[in-house]
Amino acid sequence: MSRSALQGAQRTLVLGVCVAAALLLSEAASFTFVLPRMVEDFQASDAQASLLRQIPNVGALLIMFLAGVVGVRWGGRRTLLLSAMVFSVGSLIIMVAPGAAVATVGVLGVNIGRTALFVIGLALISTSVTDTNARAAAFGAFGAILPVAYLLMPVLAGALIDSIGWRAVVATWFVLGVLAAIIIRQTVPTTRSAKTRGELITPTLAGVVLAAAVQAITTLSSAGFGLNFGIELAVGVAAMVGLAVAMRRLPKPSLSLVSLRHGGLLLILVVLLLTQFANLWFYMNLALQYVYGLTSLDTALILIPSQIVAVLAAAYAGRLVQRMGISAAGVIFMAGLGVSLLLSLVLTVGSALWIPAVVMMVYSFFVTGSGVPLTNAIMDASGAGQEGSASAFRNAANSVGSALGVALMTAIVFASMSTSLTDRATAAGASPNDAQTALAELRASASAEDLAAKYAIPLEEVSEIDSSIKGAYFDGMAAHGLVGGLVSFGAAGLFYFARR
Repeated sequence: MSRSALQGAQRTLVLGVCVAAALLLSEAASFTFVLPRMVEDFQASDAQASLLRQIPNVGALLIMFLAGVVGVRWGGRRTLLLSAMVFSVGSLIIMVAPGAAVATVGVLGVNIGRTALFVIGLALISTSVTDTNARAAAFGAFGAILPVAYLLMPVLAGALIDSIGWRAVVATWFVLGVLAAIIIRQTVPTTRSAKTRGELITPTLAGVVLAAAVQAITTLSSAGFGLNFGIELAVGVAAMVGLAVAMRRLPKPSLSLVSLRHGGLLLILVVLLLTQFANLWFYMNLALQYVYGLTSLDTALILIPSQIVAVLAAAYAGRLVQRMGISAAGVIFMAGLGVSLLLSLVLTVGSALWIPAVVMMVYSFFVTGSGVPLTNAIMDASGAGQEGSASAFRNAANSVGSALGVALMTAIVFASMSTSLTDRATAAGASPNDAQTALAELRASASAEDLAAKYAIPLEEVSEIDSSIKGAYFDGMAAHGLVGGLVSFGAAGLFYFARR
């Protein structure tokens, strides 16, 4: 097969799955813009607003392993269609919701549908495309889904909210969900469902363990030890015990761990987890809005070139895998990711706006590109018949890595900022108390869910920050870049070792 690799029915299937996934990702690309207006419109309490922020992550984590099992059992086309339908129904519920409680149900449905489609879609691509070069091209296309969705949706969402209202954005989700279902019907062939029937307890419990663990990590980083953390930890431990008992007692548990024993998959998942530690997208968003004074819509516009570069990076990464192999491409991109994070050390208060924009383009190229060989390696190492499990484990590693990154990087960034701010205030002969108060406001302006998010994020308004806080913020970004760069270099070395 030629280097272009994907031909005929394979190309149609891969294109259909990727386009459908990008359409459903429209919700994730615009939810942070919709949420503040939704909360205001419903006059939601703090508890209701917090639940609306957390439920997308919880719903996605709960369904992850279940989707991997059901996708194999019911057949790829059927479950992809069901996922798009659940997404559309969830969007419709939000669109007509009279209050926060009903909207929460819709948000849960939207994120369950989207996550299921991603897990099942990747597994279907891996099962259907077996040629080495074709797989590289297919996973390159899959890697472009995220930046394609985020290319224009944040801008469109901002424009619709300002001109019509937040429900217009949700109506867009509904239309795109229906369109995704039509595309799936036209492009994904009918596949045989598995003849086996089995329990769904083990994948459900695995989802509960994952959701509880990620929420506990997130709660610990944002609120410390407390009642919520204790409840989440207790739920996670109870679910883990139940899962262990079920795995031992059931003759043929549906949740398969076989894929973790193939081709160094466990180590590769650790590498993927490590690449999620740094999140320059968020911290650059914060810098552009608070240091440079841009609005959230202006920030989304400034980052459009970075999204375009990310799309090109995914395509190039697929070609590099074809030319040099998975191991070499992965090491190159992850080492490049480390260098791109170190570039944030050059940013200062006096940096012209084009400098952070260029830094983000370099970062987006390598962070997107590194995901392609990683996905290829994970799916190749899964073993025949284990594609659904491998896809679920890949998404789980992404989620755990992001949660750990939020917990660790937030502490590092704001500790560095606090130290820098104290030193600057002392050197100026001023009391650092006022500056520290403003710094606390800055940290509280984004939720833990915002910290874990990607791309353009509208943040709560805080008082205008002075030059000393701006300088301290860039010191915090430098700490983020230094630690993230070192972790990325370590991930590159571990990936090479795992692939040997």
